Amino acid sequence: MARKGWDALSSSYRNRLVRQGVNRTRYESGAPLYKARGHVSKPREAFNKRTTRFVERFAPPGDSPDIFLEQLRDMGQVKGQEYMDYRRTMTRLYESGRYKEAEVMYKNRDMSIKGPDNMWWYHGMFGG
Repeated sequence: MARKGWDALSSSYRNRLVRQGVNRTRYESGAPLYKARGHVSKPREAFNKRTTRFVERFAPPGDSPDIFLEQLRDMGQVKGQEYMDYRRTMTRLYESGRYKEAEVMYKNRDMSIKGPDNMWWYHGMFGG
């Protein structure tokens, strides 16, 4: 779907775009409009969906899922995805009875990933 020309836009919509940093030149060159239109980017929206599904499945017992979700999203897309992948793998190892592998993974985890502080759950499992 092709965009309308700048002059074909209503004056109120043009003003909203300009307030959000999309002037005529940027509009005509194809600048993304999601932010000016009040939306989040597609990658961010996809990340939000992934984090919601992750929290539904992997939130530790006793923690508030909303707080866990907020902490996870605050990590950002790259670190958040790393954390989710690592946590998912570790949990699946443990649940499949591969306790030693899960424990090794827990002890060797990347401490630079400051994820939600719910790893206490594994401390109970591994006695640490």
